[in-house]
Amino acid sequence: MTAQQIDTLASDEAATEQRQLATLLQNGLTISTPKRSLLRYFGAKERTWHLKQPYLGTLEYLIREMSQLEDLTDQAGVIDRQRLAQTPKNFQRCARIVAIAILDNWWGLTFLTPFMSRYLANRITPDELIALVGIINHMANYPAFIGAIELMKVAPRITQPSVA
Repeated sequence: MTAQQIDTLASDEAATEQRQLATLLQNGLTISTPKRSLLRYFGAKERTWHLKQPYLGTLEYLIREMSQLEDLTDQAGVIDRQRLAQTPKNFQRCARIVAIAILDNWWGLTFLTPFMSRYLANRITPDELIALVGIINHMANYPAFIGAIELMKVAPRITQPSVA
């Protein structure tokens, strides 16, 4: 392969990844968990949850939880699964991150996060939790969020208020 063909393949992969991310941000993701209580005999056998791009208030909670997983990520932001598996607290934190992303409103975050994280920790496998945290990390679109904050700090205002 020539260098031009490699560049073309790399740009195609990057464009495909951007299209997939845009579709994920637009449509969200639906996950399902099995019912294990007596409710499984009534209605559907699984509960479905919808993940979508979080609001700014939810991003604050997500950043707080993700920052405690920082020591488990490498330079590219990929979670090291082996180090994560060494401590069970990290799986509880992953379940909490997924619960925060599912609830995505103030009332849910304030009152239901502990219950939802315990529920998800008991019904989703660790590999699925890690995969969901990676997807939530992409859906949160942190670079755009941080870039907007930096732009607000750096860009001068067009109309400065006059001090009288």
